[in-house]
This record gives sequence, structure tokens and C-alpha cells, in this order.
Amino acid sequence: MRPRATLALALALAAALALVAGCGPRTDGATTVTLADGSTALVWGDGAYGVVLVPGEGEAPADWSALATEIAANGMTAVAVDPDGVGADRLDAASTWLSERGIERVAFIASLRSGAETIVALARGGGDTDQLILISADLSDEELAALGEPPKLFVAAEDDITASAAVHMTETAAGTWNALLLVPGAHSGLAILDAEGGPALVEGVVARLEERR
Repeated sequence: MRPRATLALALALAAALALVAGCGPRTDGATTVTLADGSTALVWGDGAYGVVLVPGEGEAPADWSALATEIAANGMTAVAVDPDGVGADRLDAASTWLSERGIERVAFIASLRSGAETIVALARGGGDTDQLILISADLSDEELAALGEPPKLFVAAEDDITASAAVHMTETAAGTWNALLLVPGAHSGLAILDAEGGPALVEGVVARLEERR
């Protein structure tokens, strides 16, 4: 009886592990590339408009999958960078990777539940940035001013604490083509993608990208 019990236990554990693995972030056909700074990134698509995706604290490149697959399906190239040690060099490395493939126009989408370093990185010479899309950002006036003139879309869940900040930033940010996207729910960051606001976020962000590419 003992061997049968051991086999049954092993099969149960294997099934449980498979179930857990299936519930993890899906990369949906993304490829892994190495950027010039030595970090790795996930890439979806091969279109002529580039989108650099920057996860926030506690998030991973694969967490962008639901949005990135739609970006790729609409003829663009999405590059999700590693958030560990993210800074201007990391974002420049992603831009360089795209440029080496003939992609010069680049948008940046950042999940900013906490992201002072990312703000500094995004603010590096805004002339190189086609547009910025900031998810769950709550920036000080100084941080907002540092982002400069590039067009900006501020995204938040309507019942999240960052919703009021998104409204304020849309009204006060520099530039002439800023907009607000409030989606259902109370989640923040990339958790929105797996919640009730996910479809609205994906639809709204892809539509915004399409307007300029």
C-alpha cells in the first residue's frame, strides 16, 4: 500500500504545481532579449512604433502581458524592462535596442505605485520621448514638472487613492496633449490588468498609442 500512496501523493503534488504554474503571469509568446546595460527584457511584436513598459515596485515584466500582447497585435513593439535598478541607463538601453531595429518613435508606459527613480529616468531629455503613459502615479508638482513637454496620459482606477492625483496632474501638467483615463475598480499599478478595470485600461491605452503612432 505504501508505494501506491507515495505515487498518489506525487501525482497530486505534480497536479498542484501545474495548477500554480498556470496561474502565474503569462508571457504569451514574448521573447527575452539582453539590453546594452546587461539587463534582460521581454519583447512582444515587431511593429515600427516602440513602447517601453516599466513595472513598478514588486511587479515584473511578465505582468504587462495582457497589455503588451494587444500592443503587439496592433502593429507595435513592446519592451518590458526589469524594474530592479531601473534608471535612465535602463530606459536608454531599451530605446537603443529599439533604435537598432529602426524604431525611432518611442512611448514609455510606467506603473508608478512608488517610483521616484523611474520619474527621474523618464525625465531624462523629454525630446526623445514620443509620449508618456503613467499608471497609478501620484507625483509632486516638482516631479510632474520634471517630465517636461511630452504628451501624457494619466491612468488610475476610479476608486483608488491615486484617482484624484490623476485628475490634478492632467489639469496641471506641461504640454498641450494631456489626457485622463479612469477605469473601474480600486486597484493600483499592474494589478488593474487582472481586475475589473483591466479591459478598459487595455482598450484606452492602445487607443491612445494608436492616435500618435
